[in-house]
Amino acid sequence: MFTSTKIAKKEHNEIPIRIPKDVQTIWDKYKVGPSLRKHMMLVADQINEAYFILTKKRIEIDRSTLIKAALLHDIGKVVDEVLHPFYGRDILIKEGMSEIANIIVTHGYAYELEPKEEHLPKTIEQKLLTYADLHAGLEIYTYSTRVMRWNSKGKDKKQLSTSQVMSALARWNQIVFELNNLLGREEQLVLQL
Repeated sequence: MFTSTKIAKKEHNEIPIRIPKDVQTIWDKYKVGPSLRKHMMLVADQINEAYFILTKKRIEIDRSTLIKAALLHDIGKVVDEVLHPFYGRDILIKEGMSEIANIIVTHGYAYELEPKEEHLPKTIEQKLLTYADLHAGLEIYTYSTRVMRWNSKGKDKKQLSTSQVMSALARWNQIVFELNNLLGREEQLVLQL
């Protein structure tokens, strides 16, 4: 797991995260509650730490854009829990944030719900967002937990099949493995099949 921002600040000389005005405006406009804001800030903290590790390795990412993506990645949950990557993408496009919309649409079960190539995380930014989101929950998810969790939520009652969940877990574990190597971590996979 990533360390807290306070510890990381001492170790990595990190720049503290400030909520950008445009993010705060969107949070207020869409009535994002405190627990969802807290989760998105945890994801942003982890992105911030990863940024400094990667820059030391001369891997460039756009910190500002990725922090905004982290702070807005679950905005679609104000509409629907399960389909939130798509609702979030639509909200951010409407708000003039297409670049961020293209990052956030690849997290969660986006590909399993709508199997299109553009829903697979390919860029380092998309993979980092998925990685940080998985770690921000601070939970170990088993296959059965994920199925029960996702199939009990969502206004559209979009159900995930066993194969969809298995596919997502395998894909996420691949991202975790790749990013653990890139970040120099020796963690176990956070998602168990």
